[in-house]
Amino acid sequence: MSVWRASRPLLACLACCAAGAWPGPSATGQPIFAREDSLPVYVVPETTRVVAARVGLAEIIRKAQEGERRKFDGISTLAFNRTLKLTLSYAGRKPEKRCLETSARVYYRSPDRWTEAPLRESRYIVEPDGTRKPWTDEDDDGVRIGVDDGDETGLWLENLPAFLEDTEKFSFRILHRSLQRDQVLYEIGFKPRSEFDLLPAGRVWILTGRYQIVREEYEMENLPVPWLLKSVDLLTREWQEVDGRWLPRRVTARVELHTRVGLGLVRIPNAAEVVVLFDEYRLDPELDPALFESGGK
Repeated sequence: MSVWRASRPLLACLACCAAGAWPGPSATGQPIFAREDSLPVYVVPETTRVVAARVGLAEIIRKAQEGERRKFDGISTLAFNRTLKLTLSYAGRKPEKRCLETSARVYYRSPDRWTEAPLRESRYIVEPDGTRKPWTDEDDDGVRIGVDDGDETGLWLENLPAFLEDTEKFSFRILHRSLQRDQVLYEIGFKPRSEFDLLPAGRVWILTGRYQIVREEYEMENLPVPWLLKSVDLLTREWQEVDGRWLPRRVTARVELHTRVGLGLVRIPNAAEVVVLFDEYRLDPELDPALFESGGK
């Protein structure tokens, strides 16, 4: 004899029907087929149409020029650290890497005063097995290698890049645009109009909040000193947002060199790499006026 066993959900459903819990006809007399109140009901709002003219390429470049010229407006004083690392790579019978690291505290006072104070400097050599040893004067082969940025930091930060300073010498093209919160980020390519100009090509990213540059990439096809430079890899400048302003973050560059120009008298590295870092920013700090009395711009 077969025995049919009801499942618990089915028994519960039958119990509800027997107790009158199942909904009957509505007050209007129309039957109710199903009732489900656990699903959210979405009400589609009316469409909001936004109409605005797209900014043209020439206007983007013009606004970027203005934005870069005014990037320090409203800042009375500024202080930050600048750390530079130069790496020279040597091949041949004595392969090694020579590294020079310098750090300085840079100060700015409106409208155009710049100065800096050195913090530290280290020179060392890295052997092929990773061993590090001091870089002494005897290792210079009679040629002292150093980095002297001096007062040029201010000029480098204030000056417009070449493609914004001499726009008539470059052609521009919008490569990509994307929405970043309430701003638009434009990626724009540029290249020299003349093949004979010693000017870079590359890409620049411009954020429309203040129309300031947030990243730059450079490529050099025509080398300025071809007898020394064999090739120039990608050069980059990156910017970071500090209290609503875009300030330098990092600069990188790498070049390969012709070693024969040393004629066996001076040892020329096969490659040189530079990385510059900017950090520890302070906007509008109290600065001693004596900082700007000697040196500086």
